[in-house]
Amino acid sequence: MNGRTARGRGAVVLLVVCFALAWIGGCSGASGPPQGVTTTGQAVCAAACAKPCSQDSDCQTSSGELCCDYGSAGKVCQSAASCPQFCANDTTCDSATGQACVVTSLEPSAQRSCQKAQDGLQLCKTDTDCTTPGNVCCGIYDQGICLPSNECPKTCATSSECQTALGEVCCTSVKAIDPTVTAAGLCLDPKYAPCPKACTSSTDCASTGELCCNGICQATCPKACSTDSDCSGAARICCPTASAHAAEPPHVFKTGPTCSGTPAYPTCAACATGAGCGGCAGCETPGTCTGTPSGHDCSTCGASYGCSACEGCTTGAPGTGACAGSPDYTSCASCGSSCASCQGCTSGGSACTGTPYYPTCASCPASACGTSECQGCTAIAGTGGCTGTPYTCSYWSDTLTSYQSECNAEGCTWTASGAGGVCSGTPAPCSTYGSQLTCTNNCVWSSGTTTCTGTMTPCSQLTQATCASQGCTYSSGTCTGTISACGQLSQSTCTTPGCAWSGGTTTCTGTLTACTSLATQGTCSLQQGCYWQSTSSSCTGTVTPCGALATQASCHAQPGCSWQ
Repeated sequence: MNGRTARGRGAVVLLVVCFALAWIGGCSGASGPPQGVTTTGQAVCAAACAKPCSQDSDCQTSSGELCCDYGSAGKVCQSAASCPQFCANDTTCDSATGQACVVTSLEPSAQRSCQKAQDGLQLCKTDTDCTTPGNVCCGIYDQGICLPSNECPKTCATSSECQTALGEVCCTSVKAIDPTVTAAGLCLDPKYAPCPKACTSSTDCASTGELCCNGICQATCPKACSTDSDCSGAARICCPTASAHAAEPPHVFKTGPTCSGTPAYPTCAACATGAGCGGCAGCETPGTCTGTPSGHDCSTCGASYGCSACEGCTTGAPGTGACAGSPDYTSCASCGSSCASCQGCTSGGSACTGTPYYPTCASCPASACGTSECQGCTAIAGTGGCTGTPYTCSYWSDTLTSYQSECNAEGCTWTASGAGGVCSGTPAPCSTYGSQLTCTNNCVWSSGTTTCTGTMTPCSQLTQATCASQGCTYSSGTCTGTISACGQLSQSTCTTPGCAWSGGTTTCTGTLTACTSLATQGTCSLQQGCYWQSTSSSCTGTVTPCGALATQASCHAQPGCSWQ
C-alpha cells in the first residue's frame, strides 16, 4: 500500500436501504434478523443499513449480491465486487491482475485479503526491510510499517521536542484517531495534519460547535441505539450491522509535501509511445545486463564513482573525514521556504515574500509547468531529439581493459587484443538514437520545441496554502541569520545543500556484482561499466503511481505527477 491510504478506506460495507426488501424489520431493533442469522457489535443510527445474512441465498443474488463474511463482526449482503476475498497465501488471488494476499490493517481483527500488491502494508523491523526508495520503518504504530519519511512523524511527549518555529505541535490525541498508534504524541504541522482537540464532554468542543466523540471533538458522532425510536431525524433507523466491514487501514499522518496526481501514461506501452519507455518510473525494456563493472574491485570503483554506485559494495567504518563544499544558499535570505535546511538560519511571521523556485516560466521544467510550483505557466509540447558528438571509436581502445560493450554500443567494431582490445570504425551519429533511454555515449537528449510559457504568479498574489509550493515564504518578516560554512559542520550536521562529508579513511569494501547478475534495467544502469542490452522492442512493467514517489525529483520525473 506504500502507507498512503487514509483511515476508513477499508470500510467496504455496501449500505442497502431496507425498503422493498422482504426482511423489513432487519434495519430496526423492533424485530430481529432472519432465523439463524446473528449480528454483533453496537447498533448505531444510520440513514441506511446492510442486511445481515448467513448464506448467499439470504441476499439478492440476482442483483449481484453475496453474503460477505467479516468474521466476528458478522455477515452482511453486499455487492460481490466489493466483497473482500480473504486468503492465506497468494495462490488463491488473481495474480494476472496484480493481486496478492496482503494485510491492509494493523487492527487485531484484520485478516489477509486479495488486493492489489501495492495496496498491502509492508511490515518491518528496521529501515533495511523497506524496499521502496525513500521509505523508512515507521514505529509509531503497534507494528512497524514502511512509509515515506514525510508520513512518519517524530514521537514526542511535549511540544518542546518538536520544531515549534516551523509550526509543529506535539499532538497527544492521536490514539483517538487510530488506536493502533502506540506513540504518546506526534509532532504534527497543522497545515498538513491537523491535531484533533481532546475532550471529555461536548462542552469542551463548544467553541467550534462540534461534539465530543470517542475522546476528540468531531462534527458528527454515531448514536448508539436499541430500536428505531432511539434515532431522530428524517429516515434514521437503528442499524445492527454497522460494524460488519473490513478492518480499517492505519491512519497516515502527513508531515510535509507528497507526490500527487495521475501518471500521464497509465501503462508502460503508452509511455513508450508518448515519452519513451525510460520516461516513466516503473517501466523498462526487456533485456540483459552486459559489460564489466568499472574499477574491477570495490575500492577502485568506490574511489571513482562513489561506493553507492558500485553494486555489491559497502562503505567501511567512518574515518576522520571533514565537511567540504559550498552551500547552495549563500545567505539566509536566499533560503526562502527552505530556511529550516540552512544551518544557522531561523524563520518568522505572516506575509508572502521571496522568489519562486523557478523565476520564469522558461526555467520551469515541463513536468512541473502549470502545477503549484509554476503557477501561471503553460507547457507547449514539442518533439525531442538526440544531439551532440559521440566519443570516437578509438576512445574505447585499451591494452589492459576490455571495453567491448562500450565500443559496440557506439556502433564501432571491437577487436580483442590481450586483456583489452582495439575499437575502430565510425561511431553512430547521436541523431540515430530515437529515444531518451538510448541517447547515451556522450550524446544529449534535447526536449526539442517543448517550452514553458506564460507569466509566473507573483508571491504577493499567493494564498498561504499555495505560497510554499511556489517557492515563497509566508511570514511577516524575512529569513535571518548566517549560513554555517561547510567546514564548521560535523558529520551528523553535514547535510546542508552543497556540502559533502569527506570520509577520511572510510573505504569501499565487498565484491562487485557482475553485470550479468543485475536483473533489472534500473540496477544495471546504476552499476558503472554495465549496459542494458535490449532483447525486445516492448516496454514492460507497471507505471509507478504518483503517491508512491517519495522524492521531489522522482515526482517531477513522472509525467502527470506534482509535488505539493
